[in-house]
Amino acid sequence: MKKKHWSKLICLFVGMALVLSVIAVPPAGAGPAKKRLIRELRFVAYSPGLHKMWYESQKYIAQRLKLLGLQIDFRPMQRAGVLQNMWYSRNFDLGTLYLTGRPTRVDPNMILSKLYHSRDDRIGGYNWAGYHNPEYDKTIDDSNLYASNLEKRKELIWKAQAIVTEDVPIITIIHQMMLDAYNNQKWKGTVNMIGNGLKNVWNWTKMEPLTDDKTLVVAYRDDGGVLNPTTSHESNVMACRAVYDTLTHVGPDGSPQPWLAESWTWISPTEIEFKLRKGHKFHDGKPVTSKDVKFTIDWIKKNKIAYHLVAAKPIKEVKIIDDYTVRYILHYPYAPLLSYTGEQIYILPEHIWKDVPEKVGVDDPIMWSPTAEGKFIGSGFLKFEYWRKKDELKLVANKDHFYAPKYDARIFKYITSAEASLGRLRKGELDMLIDYNGDAVALKKVCEADPKLTIAMEPSIGWYELAMNIRRPPLDDPILRRAIAAVIPRDVIAKNIWKGFAIPAYSPTHRMLKPWYNPNVTIWEKKLGLEGAKKMLKEAGYEWDSKGLLYYPEGKTNEGWEK
Repeated sequence: MKKKHWSKLICLFVGMALVLSVIAVPPAGAGPAKKRLIRELRFVAYSPGLHKMWYESQKYIAQRLKLLGLQIDFRPMQRAGVLQNMWYSRNFDLGTLYLTGRPTRVDPNMILSKLYHSRDDRIGGYNWAGYHNPEYDKTIDDSNLYASNLEKRKELIWKAQAIVTEDVPIITIIHQMMLDAYNNQKWKGTVNMIGNGLKNVWNWTKMEPLTDDKTLVVAYRDDGGVLNPTTSHESNVMACRAVYDTLTHVGPDGSPQPWLAESWTWISPTEIEFKLRKGHKFHDGKPVTSKDVKFTIDWIKKNKIAYHLVAAKPIKEVKIIDDYTVRYILHYPYAPLLSYTGEQIYILPEHIWKDVPEKVGVDDPIMWSPTAEGKFIGSGFLKFEYWRKKDELKLVANKDHFYAPKYDARIFKYITSAEASLGRLRKGELDMLIDYNGDAVALKKVCEADPKLTIAMEPSIGWYELAMNIRRPPLDDPILRRAIAAVIPRDVIAKNIWKGFAIPAYSPTHRMLKPWYNPNVTIWEKKLGLEGAKKMLKEAGYEWDSKGLLYYPEGKTNEGWEK
């Protein structure tokens, strides 16, 4: 080959090498590969009309997450939309929910079991985050075995809190003040309950009228569209607690008290015998007996009633000793039996519910509307009279009840606007506001300026939270979840946005629920803060581009997630 041809060939090879080198090596400052860019996160949030302070809290949280380089699709919506996305379709990455204070939540079992146990990761289940940790499941299950060993149970409850605050499937944000108000010139005898305020059966049975008007008119934010003892939603639960009896009720001090069961005796660590009140009747005149108790437990298990199934799960068998004596035989010792199972499960009349769902035309008991067929019948201290959806519910006193109220009727007025309900209280059109979700400062000022109004405040054992869907990337990585927790200053939210009408929630167990509260759990915003969170992410291989957007570590992408 001639020399000039060799020269041309060499030049060609050199040129190709230069081209290939440009293709193979990214230019300086190009940043990480585009496919590693963390996708936009769908943030399902409450709309401003539901709760102004919480809406502002959510916006603040979304802005804080952007400091990490996360892209946020912030979607405020009505509560029904939030529940649909988080409870049923699971179509969310970040979501905010409000857990109200309930008597069953005084014992730590209900929240620690249902929100974090893998068995509740199902459509409509409380484990909306999709959290699965075998060590956690065993810890919380074992904690329930120590009914008589307080120290051992406490040790396991503390360990369970430590595990979930380390894994961070949910960030508990604040325990809000439960705000109630009432007309003190028309009513007396209110009973405040730990973590629940005035929203409890002791208050509903003890209140007394001071005038000839013996109808208690109460405002609540919505009716949830359902009245059925097999399902949740707070307004439904408040109605069912009045219409149906349970064996026990958690008292104002947090300890289980006799209710339909006037007494109980532990035969052994796995057998307990209840004595029912003799002569008590359902609202249609049929007697309440041990047969109804046994039927209720068996029926819940047979139909897999999600709302009550966890409470019924420890019960292996129900034995009828006589008409008014019933014995629970347990699979294992179960510490919260009286405060959770006894409080949670409404005793249903067998003569009505034995036909549900097979003979009432529905596939699932939660789809049945007993009010439509005149079958919303229990043995409780109030009886159903009428329900106008989205307007009001009227229950009348059961004067034959062992805790018969001193008033004639209770009306729930469903008023979505907190400001409107406060205005109607001032005018005397309402007697009480329950679980007020409006401007706390405004409520306090109004009550202080009006001598006929009394405000009742109690820190809720419930909370507002930020849940993360850890079934899919990027929130399947606990390192990213810890970083998110580290940039949300809960004390700032409680103080500046909630104006002191809330306290930071650093654990799923409220600090006033001693001895169960673990004060030593990891508080990520105090341990790391923003700079510490970024350092942790960098050490784990996360990167940022020139715009400050966050990228996965090498080898990880959004693959496996479908919008």
